[in-house]
Amino acid sequence: MITANESIKKYFSVLDDALNEINQSEEFYKVFINAIKSGKNTLYSKLIKETRVFDDKWVKYIEEAIPALDTIIRDPRSFIRVEREVVAVERAKKVDSQSIKHLSVNSQFIKDVTEDGDVVPHKILTPYSEEDIAIYENRFIKSLIEKLYFFVDRRYQLIKQSKPSNYLDQLKVNSSFKWYKTDVDIELNINVREDIEGGDSKTLDLLERIEKIRKYAVAFKNSMFMKALAHAKPVRPPIMKTNILLKNVHYKQAYKLWLFLDMYNTLGFDVLIEEKNLPFNGTYIEDIYNLIIANYATMFVNQDLGELDYDLSTFRRRRLRRPKVVRQLDLSNLDKPDEIQMEDTRISEFFYQKTHQIYSDQYKGLISEGITKKEALRNIMVELLELVNNIYDDFIDAQIKEERFDKLFEGDLLAKSKIKLREQRYRLEMIKLLRRIKEREYKKVLQEEKKLMRAIKQAQEKLTKDVKK
Repeated sequence: MITANESIKKYFSVLDDALNEINQSEEFYKVFINAIKSGKNTLYSKLIKETRVFDDKWVKYIEEAIPALDTIIRDPRSFIRVEREVVAVERAKKVDSQSIKHLSVNSQFIKDVTEDGDVVPHKILTPYSEEDIAIYENRFIKSLIEKLYFFVDRRYQLIKQSKPSNYLDQLKVNSSFKWYKTDVDIELNINVREDIEGGDSKTLDLLERIEKIRKYAVAFKNSMFMKALAHAKPVRPPIMKTNILLKNVHYKQAYKLWLFLDMYNTLGFDVLIEEKNLPFNGTYIEDIYNLIIANYATMFVNQDLGELDYDLSTFRRRRLRRPKVVRQLDLSNLDKPDEIQMEDTRISEFFYQKTHQIYSDQYKGLISEGITKKEALRNIMVELLELVNNIYDDFIDAQIKEERFDKLFEGDLLAKSKIKLREQRYRLEMIKLLRRIKEREYKKVLQEEKKLMRAIKQAQEKLTKDVKK
């Protein structure tokens, strides 16, 4: 079997022999090579190793948070829920005052009354305690673990599938010279890139660390804690900052991890460059000159550059100049340090908290200026609604642009009027949809208002009774 290397070398050997034979007998070659060598020639040849070094900031942050999550999952906070059930008296393990009250109004459960007045029930309401871990904070941890798994897995798969290191072979040739009454500029640029299998040690170490935290995330997902909360409602931003989330050291660290995952929606990397200059010997330079001659002759014949009615014997030979070999690294074709977008930047807990902080500071500023709390609150609410309405308007405009109605009426004399009509109809549909959403939100606010009014009325009635006592 002939390898690619052997085949290329054989082809070049045949080509080189043929060119040498042609060049010895052709007057054009002798004249044109003098023109090239007397001109300005710049040569550049390098072997470059590029290595992507991925940012490990997120790995460190998660590694530090893993013990806290592990502690929570092994011993989660819980709520003792008291349930009551009517059972046969033989099965009752405990009774309380509620059991007696229930029996007094449910005489059908009484079996007998003794001569001494003792009541013998055949059924009774009995309390029993049940531990419930589906509290808000644990539902938050459940949602965090799911979020963490996808966050880590996306980055693990991307780094694993990418080729963090590669070799780049570069050859650049710039040649400028006079050829009779013409100025000739020839540029030759060849880049050959080859991925390095296996990757570099830093990337392999990073992958090992990511794989470790990925295994933790998988273990957390398959834990008894997650199975117990399988049907629990997930938590979504804004996150309620309960006392447990703010004061318990482990839950507090989990909340900080959530904020970090929201904030860190990219995968950054730097690029390390290692370079080596490749030498030009006399034979190599002559081969490059042959390439320049072949390129010029090919273009001249195929692009009909006109007739050069010059007598080659009259060509004035010029003094030859040594080609300039460039050693400085050319960065134009190299990989650049960058960030890879991983998650979208929709509203998250991190951005919610930032927005909340901005308007909280603005509210305090209005109060310090002498504006009443009620008026300051009204100003903030109006500004927030205007902000949301502006977002709606921008989104509708963007959707209209994406529809590209102008493409539907290309060549139509009435295109302008038809496009405007179509855009207005589309905008009307979007406005109607927005109106229905706002109506639904209005009804929710109205219901909340009525609910609070009923609660206030009940509290007022209770207060009045307590005063009379």
